[in-house]
Amino acid sequence: LKAKVRSEQSMVTLEHIQLEEAKLFWERAEVDIAKNILKNLIGRLSKTDYGEGNRQNLYPETLCNYGNWLAETRSETPTVIIKEYLEKTVALMSEDKPLPPASDYTALEGYVSLARFADEQYQQIADHIRSPTFEDKQYL
Repeated sequence: LKAKVRSEQSMVTLEHIQLEEAKLFWERAEVDIAKNILKNLIGRLSKTDYGEGNRQNLYPETLCNYGNWLAETRSETPTVIIKEYLEKTVALMSEDKPLPPASDYTALEGYVSLARFADEQYQQIADHIRSPTFEDKQYL
C-alpha cells in the first residue's frame, strides 16, 4: 500500500511538472512542443481518476490551458475548442464533490476562458455580418 501511495504521489508530481514544462515551452514560443505535452497529458489524465487534493485541479487546468492555446493558435475549430476543452473544464469544476481551496481559481479561469472565447467568436460573426462584403453578397 505504501508503494502504491508513493508511486501515485510521484505520478502526480510528474504530471504537475509536465504541465509546468508545457507552460515554459509556451512562454519560449515553442508552441508545438507545448501543445504536444499538454495533449499527451490530457490523454493520460482522461483515462485515470484524478483523485483528491491538488490533483483534482490538474485535469481541468490542463484542459483550460490547452483550449486557450488552441484558440490562440487557431489550431482547432471553435466548436471543438468550446465542447472538448472549455466546457469540459467548467463541467468538471461544477461537479458535486469536495474541492480544494485552489479549485476556486481553476473554476473561475475556466468560466473566464469560455466566456472570452465565446465573445470573440460572437464579435467575429457580428463584424462579418456588418461588413460591406457580406452586404454585397446578400444583394446577389
